[in-house]
Amino acid sequence: MTLRRIFVGPAGIRAGWGVAIFIAIAAVEGGILFLIGRAFHLGSLRTVREIAPLQLLVQEIVLVVMAAIPTFVMSRIENRPFLSYGFLGPRRFTRFLWGALSGFVALTALVGMLALAHSIVFEKTVLSGGAALAYGAVWFLVFFLVGIAEEAFTRGYLLFTLARGLNFFWAAILVSALFGVMHSGNLGESPTGLIGAAIIGLVFCFSVWLTGSLWWAVGIHAAWDWSQSYLFGVADSGLRIKGHLLETQSAGAPWLSGGATGPEGSVFVLLVMALLALVLYLVWGRRAAFRDKRSLFAQSSS
Repeated sequence: MTLRRIFVGPAGIRAGWGVAIFIAIAAVEGGILFLIGRAFHLGSLRTVREIAPLQLLVQEIVLVVMAAIPTFVMSRIENRPFLSYGFLGPRRFTRFLWGALSGFVALTALVGMLALAHSIVFEKTVLSGGAALAYGAVWFLVFFLVGIAEEAFTRGYLLFTLARGLNFFWAAILVSALFGVMHSGNLGESPTGLIGAAIIGLVFCFSVWLTGSLWWAVGIHAAWDWSQSYLFGVADSGLRIKGHLLETQSAGAPWLSGGATGPEGSVFVLLVMALLALVLYLVWGRRAAFRDKRSLFAQSSS
């Protein structure tokens, strides 16, 4: 009984052990992936100057599976539905669509700020006609998978479980810091860009707190990355893609333009995220559903 109390609390397996098991499984997956890459001489896409659609599509499918495995294992251990860590809840498709619209508007506003500050230069249109539509559709699928994988890894099981063991505020701080660190290996990333990624992560956490699910965050994640990489052709956390609609370049001081990092490396991203958080609160924060959703994170595992 004493040994059981070490691992199991009133709410089931204690949050700390759950997080440790989740991270251990993910670490083993990462090690296996690294060994496969070494064996087949596969380089990291983080050091590629322009990423092709098929390259990123394959990588994101692998990452979705890698996120699903530890989540599934923990759902079996905790006797919960597999999708219960953020992928359930009402109006999932509607929230995804609102998230996607928010991502497009927010990123367009950010690029607009850069244009007004003369910190971005629009050079030319690269694609047109059928090619533009085809690349646009393929890249949205890819970035949808990016949203699923990154949200599941950071704001899925880890956020829900840390919130159960600590509280939602500290859980959001921890997973947002992790989200920033995850971008540190990208070619062209900057300290300002890492801070920007962490702040973006906090806003995504805030959306989970308000809505009780990840679907708005998945939508904005997908559309934000799609708008950066495909529509405007700017760097996304230091990474660029092949097959983008517009050709643009940063201009002026990196702290203002984002430099090689892209718009996420600009201080303007802080303003955009603050406005986005305010809109989230005005839309969802005062509804009765907000009070109901808080119970998702209020359970203690101690």
